[in-house]
Amino acid sequence: MRPPLAPPSTAPRCCSANSLSRVLYWLLALGLASGLAGCVAGPPSTIEPTPVGAEATAAPPPTAVPALLVMEAKPLANLPVQPDGQPYTDSYGVQIIAPPTVMETGEPITVAVSAAEGALAAALQEQAVIETPLYEVTAPNDSRGRVTLTLPAASPESRIVALVDDTYLAVLDQEPRDGKLELAVRVSPTDVPDLTSGNGRGGTIRYFVARPKSAASDGNLWQALAPPPAFAADDYHLCLQWTSSTLCRTNGKIYVMWPMTAQFKLDQADEVIRQIDSILRSFAEKNFTAAKSNSSVFVVIGPDFSAPAYSPKSSILSLPVDSAKTIANPPGRYELIHELAHWVQDEEYAMTVAALSGPKAWWLETTAENMVFLIEPEAQEHNLIQYGQTTVDGPKLGFQAEPFTWGWNDESRYIHAQLLKVNLCANSACALSEAELVKAINEGSYPLMDEARQAKLRTNLDDYARYLLGVAPERANTGITVPAELQRPNRVGDVISIRRNKNEDFALSSTAEAPQIVKQTPDGRPPEYQIQAAIDSGAVYPLSVVNGGVNPNTSGWPVMLTIEPGVELWYRRGNEPVTYHDGSSQLVLGPIHPRMGYDMVRVVALARNQPATFKAKVNLVDLQGDWILVSQKVISANLSCENNNGNFNDDPAELINLAQAISGMVAPRGSYQWSGLNELEFTFDEGTASLTGEADDTSQFMAIASISPDAITGKMQLVFPPPATSNAAPVWLALAFVPPGILAWRSRRRMALLLVVLLMSTTLAGCVGVSITGSIGTHYTLDKLEYVGKGDTLGEPIWRISTQKDAYTDIDLTIVVTSESIGNEPPEQKTTRCAGRINHDLVIEIYRDGVITDSE
Repeated sequence: MRPPLAPPSTAPRCCSANSLSRVLYWLLALGLASGLAGCVAGPPSTIEPTPVGAEATAAPPPTAVPALLVMEAKPLANLPVQPDGQPYTDSYGVQIIAPPTVMETGEPITVAVSAAEGALAAALQEQAVIETPLYEVTAPNDSRGRVTLTLPAASPESRIVALVDDTYLAVLDQEPRDGKLELAVRVSPTDVPDLTSGNGRGGTIRYFVARPKSAASDGNLWQALAPPPAFAADDYHLCLQWTSSTLCRTNGKIYVMWPMTAQFKLDQADEVIRQIDSILRSFAEKNFTAAKSNSSVFVVIGPDFSAPAYSPKSSILSLPVDSAKTIANPPGRYELIHELAHWVQDEEYAMTVAALSGPKAWWLETTAENMVFLIEPEAQEHNLIQYGQTTVDGPKLGFQAEPFTWGWNDESRYIHAQLLKVNLCANSACALSEAELVKAINEGSYPLMDEARQAKLRTNLDDYARYLLGVAPERANTGITVPAELQRPNRVGDVISIRRNKNEDFALSSTAEAPQIVKQTPDGRPPEYQIQAAIDSGAVYPLSVVNGGVNPNTSGWPVMLTIEPGVELWYRRGNEPVTYHDGSSQLVLGPIHPRMGYDMVRVVALARNQPATFKAKVNLVDLQGDWILVSQKVISANLSCENNNGNFNDDPAELINLAQAISGMVAPRGSYQWSGLNELEFTFDEGTASLTGEADDTSQFMAIASISPDAITGKMQLVFPPPATSNAAPVWLALAFVPPGILAWRSRRRMALLLVVLLMSTTLAGCVGVSITGSIGTHYTLDKLEYVGKGDTLGEPIWRISTQKDAYTDIDLTIVVTSESIGNEPPEQKTTRCAGRINHDLVIEIYRDGVITDSE
């Protein structure tokens, strides 16, 4: 009862010598018998046998593949049976005993008696005598456990034959005792649908008794069908004569049937038997009671089946041919274990009825998956990959769907097996222990329908989130294996990817569709994703935002994930420890970029006790605001300074604060704003056209920055053009003290004076006139971006950008300082020219627009 999976490609094993010898013996026996005319043995006096056609000589083996034959069941009678433990016998001597506990609601059982007719019956009668009618045990609902069916055997060679879907025949190995054949069978429900009917079969199973018409030279035609003990190793043989259009292979417990038209071989059937035998042994070692029984397992392999499925209506396991051919390898083996888990469950659960109940179906499916995990731990990761992005309705993931319920043809909630696995342990924090799970399945109970146990699962959603983020739970199943897929998931939960390609540097893609994740493109801005994910009560929502994947050279521009308040969650940035957020405030995670920040950010949002909606946005990092460029260390310098009095100090360490001083000067008068998709430019505030705002300020300021897939590059330049006329008057300024760090200034026109202080490092008394021409330009390539998340106080920015590389400042300035005349002394004029480059470190701090003011 699972959706289809892609079949593996491993080739099947070769046919064994033992199986070949049985085939040769079988053909030999048929050849010897083909010339013998048999006679029909009369039935006991209490049996009214189905009419048998005229005796016929056995036909030779066919040279062409026959068409699929069908047996028609012509109703003869119905035998009502009460589930009271008493024997009920029909006119043919067939007896049935139904224990009082076999039916959940105590409804009566009907034994449908039919005559065998049609092409398949005629073909079988050429080689065998059909001793009894066909028997099908039915009830409005299916059973918990089995009823005992006892059929008369007219000969020691008589055998029970199982008729599956009116097409497939399997001669059971059981030999008569005291003239009787006994079989424990399940009750087929009539009033509920066969949930696996989509696989192309009706889902019926009937039983009758037959015997061969004639004997071979060394025995009868059943000789090749001698019954081995249950779980016999490598003792496989045919369980059907060649006269049918189907074949059957068995080890005495497991019966594998397929049409002769299918491209399927005997050795492949043997491998199916071998795998089922191994799985049932493993279930038995885990103390699942049904796996220890000798009850027959019936398997039909068909070319028209879409996926492995177990039918609780008929107790038949169906396999597609492709899956059966590669059944020994994942994922085929995992599928087989899951369906055999249902076979085990069906012993004590009324599974068809349960499949129509949301809570019961959820239990049966999630425990079946966990039974797979118990035998094949690697299947835990396969479940994550297979169902980690399946959806319930539209784009809604199975992760987001409410637990403890199941929808019709619900594929997505198979992922809830992970939730159960996290809550499966022996300590008191877990909702269930492995021993309790085994006990419940052996008893047919539903422990997780208990509210107290469900409350534990909700409490442990924190541990579930930790697990999905790639770390072990802290309280629940602390010993759980964390699959590798959860370390870098691209197939679990919703995934948003940012990449560059040959056509663009910023390509966004998502595994989800609208309305859960919607791509929008604001005017003049690059595309972004709006996320609105509804989470049912008790469920989670996993989201990963990945930039560049495993190859950092494919990364796009850095992005940030902004999560609105309202939902509690756990998150993980790159490989950092997981962190809890209570959802009371907005959360910004980023930057998401393999070099500048974190290659991946992952979130698991929780809806613990009531539904919730996770709202978020993924967009290019927003670096708008007030920028302050801070330098602290000179890396190297090639700077030449000359003056006319020889006392100039050209120590570059005193010049690296130029960038900080200039950026601090302009910040109150404007801010960096978007000028393109990924470009920013300093823009003066409205009404401000220069650094000082004075009419005679001829300085020119320019600053731009660009975000690329590899770094943030930019430059800031201040230009002092020469005076418009040679007679221009000098500017008179007052000296101000310049503190280190984020500078504070007091006078209105302080920029020129600041430069003088930095360049000349001298104390000037009185008032001075300063004439400056030339330029100062800082260039940078920064590859480290940190989200600080504040931005309202100096020293606590929103973003901090830094680099492992060098930034540099180019200086080409001529400064003329003219002092006041004192007494009869003429004004003194000092000229200094500095030119060159200083390589230095650089950190850019970005604040909210308006934080840097004149009063700072």
